[in-house]
Amino acid sequence: MAGRIASLERSLAEATTLGNLSSNSIKPRTIADEQDSPKDLLLHKGSTGQYLNEILVSRVVGEDESIATALATSQQEQRDLPSSPFDVMGIMSSPCHIQHPSAFHPGKATAIELWNIYLNNVEIILGMKLTHILTDEVTVYSTIDDPVTAKLDDLAFCYSIYFAAAVSLEEPTSLFLDKTLELRRFKMGIEQAFSHGDFLNRPTLTGLRALAIYLSAIRVHNRGKSVWILDGLVIRIAQSIGLHKDGTKLGLPPFESELRRRLWWHIITRDSRSGEDFGLEDPNDLLSTSDVKLPLNINDADIFPEMEELPVERAEWTCMTFSLVNFDLARAMEKLKPGNASVPILSKEWRDKVVQEVYTKTKARLENYNPVTPHQRLTVHCTDYLLRKLDFVTNQQWLLSQKRGSDASVLKEETFVAALNILEARTAGDDPFLAQFAWARKVHPQYHVTLYVLWYLCTKPQGLHVERAWLLIDSIFEQEMALDIIGCTGAKPAVLKALRTKAETLRKKAECNTDPAMPTDMEHIEDPLKFIEGFNFDDEVFEDGLIFLFTGANRGIGYAIVQAIATRLPSSTIVLGCRSKNAAKEAFESLIDSGIKNKLGYVELDIENDASIEAAVVSLDREYGKLDVLINNAGKVERRPSDNLADIRAASNSCFNNLITSNAVVTHAFGKLLRRSSEPRVIMISSARGSMARTNNKELPPVANIDYCVSKVGLNMLMLHLQAAENHSEDEPKIKFWAVSPGHCKTAFNGYRGRKDPLEGAEAVVRLLESAKGDIEPGTFWEYENGSFQQVPWQMFSSASVTRKGNSLAISPNHARALSVAPKPILISNAGVPADVGAIVGFEEAEFRRGIELRVIGSFNTLQSFRPFLTSNAYARYTAIKAATLKMCEYLQDDNPEWRFVQIQLGLVRVELNESFDIVGQDDRKSP
Repeated sequence: MAGRIASLERSLAEATTLGNLSSNSIKPRTIADEQDSPKDLLLHKGSTGQYLNEILVSRVVGEDESIATALATSQQEQRDLPSSPFDVMGIMSSPCHIQHPSAFHPGKATAIELWNIYLNNVEIILGMKLTHILTDEVTVYSTIDDPVTAKLDDLAFCYSIYFAAAVSLEEPTSLFLDKTLELRRFKMGIEQAFSHGDFLNRPTLTGLRALAIYLSAIRVHNRGKSVWILDGLVIRIAQSIGLHKDGTKLGLPPFESELRRRLWWHIITRDSRSGEDFGLEDPNDLLSTSDVKLPLNINDADIFPEMEELPVERAEWTCMTFSLVNFDLARAMEKLKPGNASVPILSKEWRDKVVQEVYTKTKARLENYNPVTPHQRLTVHCTDYLLRKLDFVTNQQWLLSQKRGSDASVLKEETFVAALNILEARTAGDDPFLAQFAWARKVHPQYHVTLYVLWYLCTKPQGLHVERAWLLIDSIFEQEMALDIIGCTGAKPAVLKALRTKAETLRKKAECNTDPAMPTDMEHIEDPLKFIEGFNFDDEVFEDGLIFLFTGANRGIGYAIVQAIATRLPSSTIVLGCRSKNAAKEAFESLIDSGIKNKLGYVELDIENDASIEAAVVSLDREYGKLDVLINNAGKVERRPSDNLADIRAASNSCFNNLITSNAVVTHAFGKLLRRSSEPRVIMISSARGSMARTNNKELPPVANIDYCVSKVGLNMLMLHLQAAENHSEDEPKIKFWAVSPGHCKTAFNGYRGRKDPLEGAEAVVRLLESAKGDIEPGTFWEYENGSFQQVPWQMFSSASVTRKGNSLAISPNHARALSVAPKPILISNAGVPADVGAIVGFEEAEFRRGIELRVIGSFNTLQSFRPFLTSNAYARYTAIKAATLKMCEYLQDDNPEWRFVQIQLGLVRVELNESFDIVGQDDRKSP
């Protein structure tokens, strides 16, 4: 900050030597006043001064005394106004000793909701990713649980999260009665947490992240010079804790070094906006001189505190891709900055070379991405827009920097049209995939391009593109500058408002002499969603013209999957299977309103009603004659009304019937239509709750509804054995089966408490469909989490890990725990096990009674070795129930730690139970 002040003082000293200006008059310098520095401009009025050195704004202001007067007047008027409720200087306030900072903390439910809103609406839109979700969520939830005992920097971090999340909400919001009041509450919480923790004298990395998030989010309400000056303070704080040095040189662990890189690059990149916000070119060269490495293009799940070395960068989109694109663009802007010491002469060839390099680099980052999920779509949209803006602005700055440059060389009609195209992309408001990020327009208003358009309109108030321009100008002012408060913005808004007033006056004068038949170009407005055309999903990946049937598609995750597939496959036919016609009709209308243009169909389908299923098959056969993809999504949860055994049985049976049996019946019923497709596919919408590995590893907290989790395990096993049976069937073509976990999405199913947008949950389904034939093995379980398409770890451990030593069982140390305990009573549940096997179980009981109690968990891998022997769907249904039993054991164990629940895999034995299974190799089965 001291460096900036010194730089500003030097500029002021140089400027004041050029003439004596009256304290009550304005005499702005023009380009002709100083040939050596065509961009420096100082305005005086009374004791106030406004220095500008960004070449576009100084050129406009320097040539028009009325604009200069308006700017100087606005600076004078600010002194007489009351302070803004969003004044940022409160972070330097004194501590209030009668009130602890935790007093400003919201209720637990509200705090949790704000954390999820931050992850969905704010996390990457600030330009740089500053959190590591897997570790930060522990900090956040711990603070929410007990804010009084939380560390002060953790409190500040949480308050900054709450503030940024609340800023992103459109009013009115159901979360607060008074949004402004809550924002001020969180702001006070941040300030007092900093003050009580003496942050400026004892800064921490967590506190610095909190300040960075807060100063980024507060720009919605305050874009004044004070925020920019505090950015300089943030740089000093960062330097005081060594953030300007790469962590590897300081001997820090890889994980900590990587997080420090994210924060440092966020901090120094913020200065790249100073020219656009305040007409002040950033005097620093931190972006080009920093020896801190760029963060890696990886997901949060790829790094953890205990790691010894960082992973290899990913080629696909990650949660860091948008941040890295912003870093690339900021570095390019610094290279092209007028007066850059490393480039004495800024030639057009050099400018074109830098622009082309950053264009190639950023496009390469997005080469393999499919922007349908909101965060990926945002990355593609903003990258396309920012590249066009970079090219436009730097070209105008280069033209103006030439001493021979004139207005005529800059204010060309083709350049004017290019500016309008950029603003149209900016003001696109009808893309439902980006609706959650609309608030961010107010964070970074588009002053540069808007200034150029208004300058052009002041010079040429009539023309083919004028009406189109005014529509855009009105939209920009309404969307991005409606909240501007005098004193909470820089110089640019005052200049723009003065230019707008002048342009409107000139427009009205010109209209008096305008031919009413003068043509306009309104019918040629560029499609604001045109950026998506650069990413063709259909030609090389998708097989278009497919017929899809979705069960339970009228809302929630099913509806989101329909949206995603319809966007990627506009020529496909989508049939919604719904229990009622009204539900389908509402879904149709909503899809059409969101811009979906696919052929939509409807069939009445209740997956628990056999007659309804048979009628649906007949209807699809008559209408389409085939089915390419069946997506089994319909599901429900029935909660136990009491602890009565009959109620428990009824609720469990209902859940199992809905999620396992009904999916088996529906899949079988549509089998004939599927085999008429050239590549039939069935996708079971499962859940991470169906992962025995994650449950056993305590990655998932206990839930109230065990039946649902057990059913999802059964559904996964059903999918696996349907695929195994299909692989050894003589029927052609082969049907491919997969299971997908959408993740914890915000839907009515969970009371909208999930953290993911349903469209992001739908991405796993789309990735399966877009994969090339043979790339993804059927009979597998997939998810899309943190920007990564990956298999869900559903196996417990390999069956090879279980061995016998002498007269006792043993399990490898990596996979099980053996406990020496006192003898306990053992209840052996033999339901479903053949009588001749149950008769010999007593032998095993004796081992347990000798004091060795062992928990043995079954394995999905065991089933892999059985694949060649499976030729019947009967066995698939049987093993689905057995897997469900295993899941039940796990949940019972969690709820009853004093018990030991064991499931024993006896192998394929010769008993009456399996005589009805058509299993090859029965003669080789074991003796009971």
